Amino acid sequence: MKHCLFLALSFLAFPLLAESHLLTGTIIGTEESIDYSNNQKSTTVNTRKNALDGDLNTFFATYERSLTWVGLDLGTPHTISKVGWSPRNDGQGPRRVRLSVFEGANKPDFSDGVPLYLVPEDGTIGEMSYADVNVTRAFRY
Repeated sequence: MKHCLFLALSFLAFPLLAESHLLTGTIIGTEESIDYSNNQKSTTVNTRKNALDGDLNTFFATYERSLTWVGLDLGTPHTISKVGWSPRNDGQGPRRVRLSVFEGANKPDFSDGVPLYLVPEDGTIGEMSYADVNVTRAFRY
């Protein structure tokens, strides 16, 4: 088990850190995004990859409005000590992060998922918000 600091973000870019080092892994989650230029399904713009690129000017926009998610397969379990998030830069962004749920799991379908943090309020555009996680279990996903 590795101990780490996990910085996450709902709907926008987020860095993942382990002891101040960027974590690497495989991006997982909902594949279909929306291309706002034609309002069609896409796998090339506004993708889940944008949620993890560290750029607050990009974002993941899912085609479906519910039951969508993005995460990271870390390869091995890590203890999550902190999460972070920022809304996308539009009129809906700040309220869309409210009630976002960060979960840790050891099964890729999250059937053993454990809530780590529930975002209680709107976010602030262009700013990362952070919260400590008080769960001592280690998670791969």
